[in-house]
Amino acid sequence: MRLRKYLTEKSFEPVDVPRVFRVAMEWGYDDKAFETLKQLEKMELKGLTGISDAGDLTFQWIGAGRDILLVMNGQEVVENNKISRFLYDNPHYMLSNNMKWLRRMYQRREGEDTPGILWNLNKEVFIVLARRGYITKYDIEYSAPYQTMASKHLVGNAKINGVKDYIKVFRKTYRTIANKERKEDHWNTREFMRKSEKGETNIRGGFEEKFDKISDSEFASVVQEAFDEIKRIYGSEGEWVVKTKVLRVPKKSYLYVMEKFSKEEVENHSAWNKESIARWIKLKDGINKKLKGKYIVKYITAKEFKRVQTIHFSKSR
Repeated sequence: MRLRKYLTEKSFEPVDVPRVFRVAMEWGYDDKAFETLKQLEKMELKGLTGISDAGDLTFQWIGAGRDILLVMNGQEVVENNKISRFLYDNPHYMLSNNMKWLRRMYQRREGEDTPGILWNLNKEVFIVLARRGYITKYDIEYSAPYQTMASKHLVGNAKINGVKDYIKVFRKTYRTIANKERKEDHWNTREFMRKSEKGETNIRGGFEEKFDKISDSEFASVVQEAFDEIKRIYGSEGEWVVKTKVLRVPKKSYLYVMEKFSKEEVENHSAWNKESIARWIKLKDGINKKLKGKYIVKYITAKEFKRVQTIHFSKSR
């Protein structure tokens, strides 16, 4: 199979390649819009880091400034680009390179907001621990240990490059707050007071005691289950990573363009947006002259899109 030689990434096999990839973009304002036009003309989109195999993107792309939708042949994209599939349920992949892909999923830049990333991940891990009987849901909802454990003074500049690193940081930060709670007159200490032969003791039992007995291999399975849930929540985004940050667009890709102004607005050239309308007319003229023939260009109005979108999502309920 000709396609197989292009599949050098362990993240996917030939069967994983979708029929089409999609990417939603924006023209940008003023001169940036014409720079986007130039890139589309050259069939290379610079700075693009992600594309999607999610079918629903076709019906969700308008909004947040998105006014272009590219629909590209999946096989041709793989043949002409260096891409990898986003492995939402693979903790080794998601936590590699200091949680690089987890940061991307949570929309954090590289090296940014480690406490915020761990807050979200710790919560999923605690939910699995409760499901397995190590703690109760009450422990999570009332004391929110995942929140305390992700605080800046505990996490610091921790580097996490895989499951082992994550487990080590989790154990360390939990031990720190558990020891602190033991020394204080905290509700957790009173809640888990247990009886010994000598009567009441001030040693916290329950989760901490069981937690110490969790092997690294068992904990790794807890982490895996947490990422299975993460995939359930985020996997529908269907993201693939463009590793070179330059997407080579296959010829005859579909290019859906949102009409910025109605026909009536363009014809009337109302004074308050005359300059914007003139810029759009110039941009549209460039699309028609430079992109038609390279792409299958389709214009769509917001009203038309809303109608099709409503029909789609009413059928999917």
